[in-house]
Order: sequence, then C-alpha cells, then structure tokens
Amino acid sequence: MALPETASAACTVSAVSGSLGTQSSYSVQTGGAARTKIGAGFTCSGALITLVSSNSANATMTTTNQFKLKRAGSSDAIQYAVSADPGGTLPFSNNSTVNYMSSSTLALLGILDQGNFAPSIYILPQSGANVSAGTYTDTMRIDWVWSVCHGVNVLGICILSENGTGTALVTLTMIVSADCRISVQPISFGSAALVDQFTEKSGSFAVDCTKDSTFSISVTNGNSGASTPWRKMSNGSGGTLDYNIYWADGHTIWNAAAPVVGAAPGIGAAVPGQNYLFKARINPAQSAPPAGHYTDLVSVLVMF
Repeated sequence: MALPETASAACTVSAVSGSLGTQSSYSVQTGGAARTKIGAGFTCSGALITLVSSNSANATMTTTNQFKLKRAGSSDAIQYAVSADPGGTLPFSNNSTVNYMSSSTLALLGILDQGNFAPSIYILPQSGANVSAGTYTDTMRIDWVWSVCHGVNVLGICILSENGTGTALVTLTMIVSADCRISVQPISFGSAALVDQFTEKSGSFAVDCTKDSTFSISVTNGNSGASTPWRKMSNGSGGTLDYNIYWADGHTIWNAAAPVVGAAPGIGAAVPGQNYLFKARINPAQSAPPAGHYTDLVSVLVMF
C-alpha cells in the first residue's frame, strides 16, 4: 500500500510592498481613491497542485495600525478596508482568517488558473479622512498556514502532501498630495454713459486647501496680457475699456507679481471657507470708448 509522503516545498511566503498611489487630499476625504490589488505574499508551484477537499491555505491578518494608514509624526490617519476578493465580500478584520483554498473561495476568485496559485488582497481606502499632505503607511502581517496536496492515488487519496506555515509582511504606502478648492463669482460694473460714472466694485474669492498647507492667490493678466498700469476689457470689435483689480486696500494691483498670501493654513474643508476681498475699478481718466458690452476673462490662481 502506498503511504503518504511529504513533498519538497512548493509553496513559499515572501514580503510584499504595495503602493496605493498618489491621491489628492480631497479624493481621500470623499472616498475617490480606487480599490487596489496587491499580492498577498503567498505562492505555490501551481502545476503540482491537486484539487482535493482537504486543501487549505489559511491567511490570518493583523496590522500595525489597526487598518489605518498613518503619517510619521502626525495623528492623521486614513482608515482602509481589506478583502480577499475585488467585491469586498470576503473581508479581513483584525485576527480574522480567510481560507483561499476553500471550494467557495476558489470558485469566487478563480485564482487556481491551470494550477497556478498566487492569491491577492484588495485594499480600499475609506472616505471621511481630512488629512494633511505626506506619505501614509501601514504594515500588514499575514500568517499563512497551508496544507496542499500534490498528488493522489487511484482511489483519490492524497499521497503527496505539503504542510507549512509562514509570515508575509505587506507594506502599504499612499502619498497624499496637497490640493485646493476655490469659489469665484463674476463681477459686473453695470452700465454708465461716461467712464467716470462707473463706481468701484467689491468682490471676494472663497478658498481652502489641504489641511495644514500654505498657499497664496494671484490673478492673471486677462485677455490683454497686461495688468499694469491697467487691464483691458474688450467689446470684440477693437474697442477697449481700462480697469484693474486691487487688493482689499484698494491700491495694490492684484497680479502674479503681488499675490495674496493665505491668512491661515488650509483646513481641508469640502466647501471653501476662507474669504479674500478685492476691489475692481474702471479708469475714470481714459477716453470714452464706443458704446457696447465690454468683457475680460481673468483666472484666479491658487499656488500651494
């Protein structure tokens, strides 16, 4: 009678590094980061695997930061979920175990492709984390315990088996990049018969940026390409109307050469809440242009 014997090692465990890419802080906050597939640190020489009900490949997971990505020197953290399948129906929690070689798991994942066996894990950052820019990491420990059949006799009994244990360390990394949001309203001088009859207008921009990030705000020169001594609105037929945009003091021309520095670091608010006032004025000393509708398009630039 043939006796069971132990196969030479065909399954191995190794360390894995997994990148979750670079994500905007606002994408992290709103749950815009995608699910990422990462190797689980366990592979078998698949051509030798024989499918029997006694096969098992149990993965038990713990993490250094309790399923949170953290930045060194900060209390900021990004919660994430881990699952054995892309749909999240086989989730991991602290010290939970998934058997990747159960019949239901193999059917769901389809990872035994012509005998090749290399399971993965799927990482999904959770929404709601308002964090500063930087590199966020966590280390997962996956303890593997396996029993794999590499051959059966004519009765279907496993005669060549491999049993083993091993620990795979999976290092997760996400880079959170700074970002800003801005809300700008158009400004209208209304209408007047003479250029010196236009009154000064006040307006504001609402800005906010990634938590703890510094920023400044400037205004482009507009369609005329110049901001000093005057920007120009155009009627589209060659007529122009001189005007300018100033800091809240009403004297300093607001442009790339004179940006406004953010009064405070960003707080990462989903709706911009830091308001910056400006004034706009038409040159009262210019010659009267032809009657018509005059416009200009300027951009507000937030630099961070």
